Parts: sequence; C-alpha cells; structure tokens
Amino acid sequence: FTPVPAPPSGVAAAPPGPGAPPPGAGMPHVFTPQPPPPGMAAQPAPKPEPAQPAKPPPPPLPQRIQDADTSQVTGSNLIVVRTLHQLMERLLQTAPSPMEKRKLEDVSKRLGALLVKLNSNEVTPAVCDKLFHLCQALQAGDYRTATAIHVGLTTTDWAENGNWLVGLKRMIDSLSK
Repeated sequence: FTPVPAPPSGVAAAPPGPGAPPPGAGMPHVFTPQPPPPGMAAQPAPKPEPAQPAKPPPPPLPQRIQDADTSQVTGSNLIVVRTLHQLMERLLQTAPSPMEKRKLEDVSKRLGALLVKLNSNEVTPAVCDKLFHLCQALQAGDYRTATAIHVGLTTTDWAENGNWLVGLKRMIDSLSK
C-alpha cells in the first residue's frame, strides 16, 4: 500500500478515476423539508371523533352469598339458590377453625357472584340445568355425581363461569369431608 500525497495548497484535486464513487457518496443524506407548492395548502389534521359516553359501571358484586339479590330468580334456578343458601349456612355453622371460616367466606363471595348472574339471567339454560342436577346431588349427599357434573361444567363453561365454579368446587370438597 502506497499512500497518496495530498495535493499542494491551491492546487485542485484530480477528478476521480473510473470506478471511483461520485463525490458525496457514502455521506448521509440530509432531508430538508420544503413548504408545499403555492395553491396546495397542507391538509389539516382530522378532527377526533367525539368521545362515546362511558358505560355505567356494573353494580358491585355482593360481599357474600347471603347478600346477593335473587328477587328475579325463578323456576329451577330458585331451587339452586335455596339449596346453595342452605348448604352454605350448614358449612358456616360447622366450620371448625378460623382458616376454614376464611375459606368459606371466599366460597360465599364466589357463589354470591353466581347468584347475581342467575338473578340477571346471565347464565345459559344448559349451565342452569347442570347446576340444578348438581344441587340435587349435593342435597342427596351424592358428592361423586356432584363432582362429575362440576368437572363437566369446568371443561365446557369455564371462560364465563370460572370464578363461581372455583367456589362451587370448594363447597363440594367441604361438604364431602
């Protein structure tokens, strides 16, 4: 490699030879914004859509199954409500330890959410039918059948009902002890 001497001061550099990059090649390109041509005004920014009125928040869920409004529940769903109330009372009266009572309070809150859904007719007829049969099994002390129905509900209807299904499972487990 032989270094090329710089041209003497005042002497112009020789033009690039063949195959040499053009002057300015490899240098970053700097964008300079230009005003729009005459007669072509810049477009104004689109106006934002008016905000939709916010939906009112849903009513708060009850603290416990005992506090849930069930005034609109009818038919076989009323039997479900009554059965769950009776079983919850029985469990709360026989809870042996503070830890068991805390667990049952959680169950009560979760089942309260179920009763709210039943009251507002937000549970599908198929799920209501399964709940009716599950409650019949619980009243009869048939925890195996109740568990089987519960497993069926968790595999087909978990997305909409997971919260209260957890509470129902814990109730079944507590009753079967």
